[in-house]
Amino acid sequence: MASTSAIGKSVTHGLDAKRKPRIVIGACGSVAAMKFGLVLRAFMEWAEVHAIVTKPSCHFIAEASIPKDVIVFNDEHEWQAWKQLGDTAAHIKLANWADIFLIAPLSAHTLAKVINYCSLITYNLFTHPWWPIN
Repeated sequence: MASTSAIGKSVTHGLDAKRKPRIVIGACGSVAAMKFGLVLRAFMEWAEVHAIVTKPSCHFIAEASIPKDVIVFNDEHEWQAWKQLGDTAAHIKLANWADIFLIAPLSAHTLAKVINYCSLITYNLFTHPWWPIN
C-alpha cells in the first residue's frame, strides 16, 4: 500500500503483499456497540483483526458475539503489560502491529475526546502514536 506525500514521493507503509492487512477496531459506549461483533466479522473476512473495548461499550456487547479469533484489549491490558521504565506499553505494541485503526461505532462524544486528548481510555492512548507531528 503506497501513498503520495506532499512532495510527490511514493511512501510505502510496510504492508507486505503476502499478508492480510492488520486492523485494530475500537468500540465506544454507544448503543450501536451491540453490532460490534458483526463489524468484527465483516473485517475478518479480509483482514487480521484485534479489538479494543471500553468499559461502557461492554454494557452493550455480548461476549458471545465476539469472534473467537479476535484478541480483545481493554484498559486493564494497558497496565498489565507495563511493569517498569523501558517496558513497551500495550497501546504502542498495538500501534506497531496495526496498519489501520478504526473506531466503530464512534459517537460524537468519543470523537471529541480523541481529537482533544481528553480521555485515558486505551483506544485514545492508542491513537496518540498515529497523530502526525505538527
